[in-house]
Amino acid sequence: MNKLLSELKRRNIFRVVGVYAISAWVLAQLAGVLESSMNMPAWFDTVVVSFLLIGFPIAVILAWAFEMTPEGMKRTATTAEGESTSDKKTGTLDYVLIAGLVLVAGLVIGDRILPNNLAGSGNTTIAADNAILAGQSIAVLPFEDFSADKDQAYFADGIAEELLNVLARVDGLRVASRTSAFSFRDRESSIKEIAKALNVNHILEGSVRKAGNTLRITAQLIDTNTDQHIWSETYDRPLTAENIFVIQDEISKAIVLGLNGRLDLLPETSDRLTQSTEAFEAYLKGKEAYGPRNADGIELGITELIRAVTLDPEFAVAHAKLARAYILATNYAEMAAANAGPRAQIHMDRAIALAPGDWDVLSEQAWWMGAQLTDFGAKDVTIEQVVAAFDAAIAANPNNAEAHRGKGWTLVNAGRLDEAKAPLERARELNPKELLVYLNLGDIAEQQGRFDEQQKLMMEVVQQNPEATIPRAILAQIYRDNGDPELAHRIYQSCRADAICASELGSFYVSLGIDIKDPRLLNDYVLLTKHYLAGDVDRFAQIVLTLNGPPLPDKAKMYASVGHWDEAYKLMQDNPEVFEPLLQGLASDNSLPTYNEIALLATLSHQSDPRAKAFQTSLSKRYQDAVPSENMQPGLYFNGARWQMLEDDPDGAMVWLNALAERGISYQVGPDPMFEPLTPRADYQAFLARMESYRERDRALIEAQLANPPEVWWSPDELTEVAE
Repeated sequence: MNKLLSELKRRNIFRVVGVYAISAWVLAQLAGVLESSMNMPAWFDTVVVSFLLIGFPIAVILAWAFEMTPEGMKRTATTAEGESTSDKKTGTLDYVLIAGLVLVAGLVIGDRILPNNLAGSGNTTIAADNAILAGQSIAVLPFEDFSADKDQAYFADGIAEELLNVLARVDGLRVASRTSAFSFRDRESSIKEIAKALNVNHILEGSVRKAGNTLRITAQLIDTNTDQHIWSETYDRPLTAENIFVIQDEISKAIVLGLNGRLDLLPETSDRLTQSTEAFEAYLKGKEAYGPRNADGIELGITELIRAVTLDPEFAVAHAKLARAYILATNYAEMAAANAGPRAQIHMDRAIALAPGDWDVLSEQAWWMGAQLTDFGAKDVTIEQVVAAFDAAIAANPNNAEAHRGKGWTLVNAGRLDEAKAPLERARELNPKELLVYLNLGDIAEQQGRFDEQQKLMMEVVQQNPEATIPRAILAQIYRDNGDPELAHRIYQSCRADAICASELGSFYVSLGIDIKDPRLLNDYVLLTKHYLAGDVDRFAQIVLTLNGPPLPDKAKMYASVGHWDEAYKLMQDNPEVFEPLLQGLASDNSLPTYNEIALLATLSHQSDPRAKAFQTSLSKRYQDAVPSENMQPGLYFNGARWQMLEDDPDGAMVWLNALAERGISYQVGPDPMFEPLTPRADYQAFLARMESYRERDRALIEAQLANPPEVWWSPDELTEVAE
């Protein structure tokens, strides 16, 4: 044995092995770096390691047979002293080789063994596991419909969305929301462009082909940094609800493994939403239908979701979505709250009973609680309970952008604007394409007097969602308030087919005294404007009584605006859970008060409510340094004048009103009871005359547009031209 070791040493076998091991390790590491940094194929590092392994025995054989000498490569020969020629050299190289081998061994042990030895410390293991997925993010694009008749788009979308929901529950994996990901349905952008817009480093795309009782789902996972396919698979199965969920589980697990996830980070098995394929398809159709928030879509959504829960009464999420559809029907489909509320309650209670811990059910329950507070006048629900319900939904699924938005929306309605920003910004981070998030953030900006920010938000969301009508209507109002009625009119006309734009256009015409010939432009809100400007306050109040849509604070403001103080005060007294948080917010906010807040204070003062004095003191602090300025919206001038009237300072009120008149902006002036003491004043009458002249000027401009309408009234492309 000693003789063999001596011979191995004499022939430099140990040195060759050491040099080869260190060099091979360095080359293997370099191959891995080059593969990712230079976008080389995924097999590159594998081929390099394979050649290194094959070369090892060849290097050992050559070392046994040959040695390097000053005269070149020669067969190994024995010298007179019985040593090879190279053995006469100093042993320094041996020490260097030993140190290098120890270093390589230490790195390998540290990389492969050390994490396992730490498994006993629970917190450290969790931190290590989560670090593996740190920075990992994914967007699930809408799956393509490859069915022969191209009639399964809703089914393909539903599969992609349910898969998205499974991935959203993976700890440490950030998942772009449905709205944002599905905005790239047409695939006009490249994968890298989509990834940049959604701020993700992985994309899942796929297709669905449904023919009779056969289902084929194809999915592929793409690394957007390298544009390489990490994983792809095709599933051919009989069409059953069970198979759909099994495929979702397989895809989601493959994705997490593809992202280097550990076994304990794999997503939980998908909840079996239903065992009925027909119920599942009806559920997908229903969700798809009510998404755009229009009357026809909501009615179809309700019909399909009723069919889903009829086919499978145990379908918890379908019950929850049906409750949400009924809530939306009160705001977008003119369904009376007296009809929608009880129906929503039945299905929400059923959903909670069936799946009390489901994240989707919890989210819809929080929205239902919020609607009870704002739309249905529930007496046993508070703002804090609604916020807590959204927090529970967020805890169940932190990637649920809609729950974050719901929390922010609730806080906005409660007047807690500063608190609302964080959840809404989180919702925008998760769902950068969701227009409702922008609308909520724009609402905060408007209430806090940051009108440039509001305009920027609306321009951005209109560019992102060219077909969206609500932000168009808001943008038109912004231009109108900024003294550009012609541009506002063109935008209103561009979306007049939508009920909201039609209503705003009708009110615009009424405010200018233009006759409305299209009955589609007339609704209760347009009639409210008409009766208000005509001074028919009793008819105005009668319509307010029958309105189903507006939140209770808006109704109270409407009553106060025509001097129906008793009705406004009764709403406040009958619904303390709604109005108390608003009144408390009077003292906590730093922005200029809204018309709602001033109307509530005026109502308390008119009714000699003892709370009025304290709240008036709070509002005085907010108006302490306020003066009229040119960047204000017209409504703020009127609010400032109303405030001065509450302070019993009519001269101060005229300062605000005259500042508005100097802007040259047309603004509707009705029989506001707070300005009645100003009626005898000559300066107030002069103010009214100037506002009427602006009204006549703008009416002439709009009538000229109507007499010679353009071929295309307005396009979001105009915003792009402005930005450039």
